Amino acid sequence: MSLLPTGLSRARIKAQLANSRTGKVLSALNGEKNPGALIDSFTDILCGLQMLAESFADRIHSVDINPVLIDGTRCLGVDSLVVWRKS
Repeated sequence: MSLLPTGLSRARIKAQLANSRTGKVLSALNGEKNPGALIDSFTDILCGLQMLAESFADRIHSVDINPVLIDGTRCLGVDSLVVWRKS
């Protein structure tokens, strides 16, 4: 995945993800059972991360989400670390 600026629409985030190496892996894992479900689920994670970044832009230094588990047709961010900027 590459770095993306905030302020992108859900459709743009989804398109960027789908064209990335991560998106190609997610599409391959999903196969024909439910095409696009993992891309949609991972897009939800990225949109939530964007909301967090926009809400606390002046206070967040970095965010790490690791691992992201894949369970059938959904992705789940299991653990995260938010590093706050020093005041």
